[in-house]
Amino acid sequence: MNDLISGQFAKLPREMLSKFEEFEKTTVQGDRQISQLSLQYKEDTIVLDVPTALPRKPSSSLTGCVVKQTNLDQFDAYRNFARRIIPSSLKTTGREVATDDDMAVLLIILEACTNNMNADRSMPTARIRQNWEILFANTDVMRPWCPRSYTALRDRLSEKDYIDWGDTHYLPGSMSPDGKGKTARRRASEALMNLLDNEKRRLQSGKAVVEPKMPDDERVFAVAFLE
Repeated sequence: MNDLISGQFAKLPREMLSKFEEFEKTTVQGDRQISQLSLQYKEDTIVLDVPTALPRKPSSSLTGCVVKQTNLDQFDAYRNFARRIIPSSLKTTGREVATDDDMAVLLIILEACTNNMNADRSMPTARIRQNWEILFANTDVMRPWCPRSYTALRDRLSEKDYIDWGDTHYLPGSMSPDGKGKTARRRASEALMNLLDNEKRRLQSGKAVVEPKMPDDERVFAVAFLE
């Protein structure tokens, strides 16, 4: 190491030995020559081979998703309502649990899908999953799609008559005569849509909201006040 002088180290390509003649023809410049080159071209205009204006990305990250940013901006309203539906986490058929945040995401998607129904008035689980996965991929929601959690949440909404089931029959394409299959026809009930609207207004104004409850098949109205 005593024979080495600082500045003589260099990183050589691995192909140096096999392509020595090619590398031997490489231009060699010393420090002074490089400095002179910088002075020689100091005033020259540098032209970059890139477009002057790069194409803009879509302003919204919700491409392909039925949920709009205005819905996401009111997430707290959906979560507040979700907490009244499930005061504590729901157990699923697996090890997962469904939380109020999960319910809030489902409510947002269910409301948006109800306002933008398919042509055949169906609302397949695949559509709900697709929208959920888009929201999660864009970090618009923090809870990933889980089929068992979804089933538990859907059943809870159905128990409370918050889902209108137009047709509960489901038939896979492989078992149907035409190969197209049949999906269940459902939508958020009118009562649920009204309650969500009321919750969003409550969050904005801080006023009391009248919520319908139906014990023993009799509709009773309870007033919920903002604490």
